[in-house]
Amino acid sequence: MASAVGFYFDNLKDCLVFFQWLYGGAGKNKLLDVVKKLCVLLEPCYKTINEDKIRSDLLKFLFKVDAFYGKLVRKKSNNGPSIPQDESLTTPEKILDALLFCLPKFYAAIYYLWYDVNQNFKMQGGGGWKNDYPGYDGKDVFGRNWGGDLQKYLTGTSKHHNHNNVELLLGGFQEGDIKYGYNDSSGFYQGRSMLTELANLVDKESTKWNLVRDVFSTTALPTHGGSDKPNAANVLAVIDTLCETVKTERSVLALEVHEGLEKRFIDWQGLVNHCQFLRHSFGKLFKGGAFSFTGYRRASNEVKSAGFTKRAAAWLRGHLDHVMEALDGITPYRGNKYLSIFDKEKHHHMINSYYAELGDYFTKNVFPYGFTLFGDNIYTLPNDPHKTLLDDWNNEIKWLKGENGLGKLKNLLEGLKYPIGYNHGEGINVTQPNDESKHHVVTATGGPSHVTNIIEGTTNDNDQDAQSSIPKKDYRESQHEGPTDVKKTSDSATTSGVDTSDGNSEIIERNGYNDDGDDTECNHKVPDMHDGSDDACYHHMRVQRPLNTD
Repeated sequence: MASAVGFYFDNLKDCLVFFQWLYGGAGKNKLLDVVKKLCVLLEPCYKTINEDKIRSDLLKFLFKVDAFYGKLVRKKSNNGPSIPQDESLTTPEKILDALLFCLPKFYAAIYYLWYDVNQNFKMQGGGGWKNDYPGYDGKDVFGRNWGGDLQKYLTGTSKHHNHNNVELLLGGFQEGDIKYGYNDSSGFYQGRSMLTELANLVDKESTKWNLVRDVFSTTALPTHGGSDKPNAANVLAVIDTLCETVKTERSVLALEVHEGLEKRFIDWQGLVNHCQFLRHSFGKLFKGGAFSFTGYRRASNEVKSAGFTKRAAAWLRGHLDHVMEALDGITPYRGNKYLSIFDKEKHHHMINSYYAELGDYFTKNVFPYGFTLFGDNIYTLPNDPHKTLLDDWNNEIKWLKGENGLGKLKNLLEGLKYPIGYNHGEGINVTQPNDESKHHVVTATGGPSHVTNIIEGTTNDNDQDAQSSIPKKDYRESQHEGPTDVKKTSDSATTSGVDTSDGNSEIIERNGYNDDGDDTECNHKVPDMHDGSDDACYHHMRVQRPLNTD
């Protein structure tokens, strides 16, 4: 059972009842205090915290949920077994905790439902429920099941969670709960009739700067649940932002280590360097024509770098293991047997089998982890999703969930033990060997180490996938472009300090700073932003990213 303190969310119905309780039930009178509590928690991390706007955004969200819920069921409910009756369990703190715990699970289910009723997702294996009639229970005299898989999903419960092997919140409604829109014009006539209400719910463009849906809010603020499967993609978005802010927050991380990890030291240079590989990976996943996440991510210029870095790093130290465990459930896409059909006629007999297998893969390996598809109009050829999965998804997910990806990030954030005989008045220099996959060497010095290389990353903003098919628009916009200064190269030549002959690493190219004093090959010089001393050389470098070999 998925639960927050006093509340539980076992299915989609539980979430809808909870939101209705906040919108028109006993929880409505506590909304203002819930918003105040959220503002207090976020104030150290974000530059602009507007209490009135947060309250307005939350009410708009609840209004959209109410519109969907009202058309879906015969009778809305704002109370039920999932809502605690004990007043001590409905304090503003506990309500906020329940809200942030519920949202990733709710959105993962809503995106999945939107995908299955939307014809525009046909090339990704979706849209199969568009002609089903919600509210039609059982079969007619000819044995036909007019409700189809849509009605099965809506009336599915945790006791029957084998519906398509979905690891998402199922509907949880009883027979007779859902309006039969065929006879009731106030309900949804068919699955496709849900598009407008569902698009309003998943829309990100109209919820910009909504701090309730914020990826950091649903990750680091709830008591638990931030590292659960439905929030996994949002965690990656948080890490992406951290990898931008960490470049300027060396002192904050050092202070955090002294406060919480005693006698440990963060290899800041190693962390900054590893972040370039992480951002390269995120740039290939979260981009137009590929994938996104259910939450909304702030731009780096909207966060207070020090507060965000400190809080995010602390949370990741304690939860990255669980996140990696969650991501480990994603299996690689195996679609090689369909390669031959893409050169044949559009209606080749294997194409429907390909769509069905693609839909099954997304159902089991994408939506349950909080990943979404970037828009509903993102592919123009049948083999586009196939290529995305084979070329980017498989490689990046495998690398991220391994010890060289998120595993190494966790080790870097936890810090290195001080060497024996360390004098508190001295600094630590962490010298990186050329092979990034080996352990760092720690030596005592008279001062802190200098950062020699740093990546110039790009902001990876949010998709506009919620703009729906009404009206249609081109979603292949630049919202999810990866770092423009990072690219993979197939050149097998050995770069100084980089040996890829063992096949366990890959070369990516990037631009960065080098303060080694050698300006002979500089593209241009810029002031060293890190210690205010010498000029740094900003130039093109080729660096090594270790691969997972398992």
